Amino acid sequence: MKTFKLCVRNPLGVILILMLVIISCSKPKEIEPEILLVGTFHKIADSLKCNWKSTYHKILNYRPDQIAVEYNKPLDSSSHIFTLGKNWNTKLDSLKLVWDKQKSSSEDTTKKYGEIPLAEVNMETHLTLWKYYYLHADMGNRDYQSYLIHSKSEDYITSLDTLKDFDSFFQKRHKRIVRHRKDSEFFNLIFPLVHHLGISYIAPTDNKTTYAMQSEAYSKWSKEIKDTAARKKYDSFWKEFSDEYTAKLPECNALEFVNSVSFLKKSDYGQAHIFDDLNNENFKEYSDIWYKRNRLIGDNIIEVIESKDAKRVAVFYGFMHVYPVKKYLEEQGYKVKLLEHLD
Repeated sequence: MKTFKLCVRNPLGVILILMLVIISCSKPKEIEPEILLVGTFHKIADSLKCNWKSTYHKILNYRPDQIAVEYNKPLDSSSHIFTLGKNWNTKLDSLKLVWDKQKSSSEDTTKKYGEIPLAEVNMETHLTLWKYYYLHADMGNRDYQSYLIHSKSEDYITSLDTLKDFDSFFQKRHKRIVRHRKDSEFFNLIFPLVHHLGISYIAPTDNKTTYAMQSEAYSKWSKEIKDTAARKKYDSFWKEFSDEYTAKLPECNALEFVNSVSFLKKSDYGQAHIFDDLNNENFKEYSDIWYKRNRLIGDNIIEVIESKDAKRVAVFYGFMHVYPVKKYLEEQGYKVKLLEHLD
């Protein structure tokens, strides 16, 4: 009653309270970011490409605003050593001097050309983007340009002047990319989705800095259990595991199968927990390094969400990564979906 009397005596106060109520009610609720983790095969024979189809449509209907993939980040020098070689940066610098007389920034150039409206993009644009993504060591987006060129017209490739340094280099490298990727998740699932959704940049989120450590750790425990019952158990598990998903390929539902919660748990058991009962220190070191790599991948995914203000991110990795990456992202407070959660 006292409050009512106070408000009546002070009409300005009433107006201010009403304005605050209106503002608080009209303020849109902030959408929490959501991550869709998709485990993939790195290759499916062309005769079994039906396996990509239903997954493609599910993700298309999900309509992510960002796509993240299993490629190294451009400035991740330590990871590039394992894919591009020890002297990768020296090689790219020398090519830049030959190809780019203007000495412009590769990053700035790709940003400039990447902002060209889709309706105005032509083969020359794709070729320019290919060149500067390559020079910037952004190989995922370089390969996407090869996919677009391959999809639109291979005749364009044969028309290039192979007497020119870049044209000759591009023609050889492009053919190699198409040959290597044509049966992969990139040419059959990820790149078609990126193109259909009109996403201008694919976020590379892999981290290979643990490769050497994991290889060394694997060698230690593998030698230790040679010709033992533990080795037989390990080999038997992975044979059964492989047979299980391979049997799904002719049924055209292998991707849905390997993305089920039960199968992902099984993959995690085989990768990191199969010898828990042995208390093998070398295997524990191996599994710890595996989890470390997946935490680093998770951190890169979080960076994409924060830097792009993304609300729906579809992340594509070999299916063995899905369980540990999901666990880590959920520990960081993110909502994570799997294929089986989509309609």
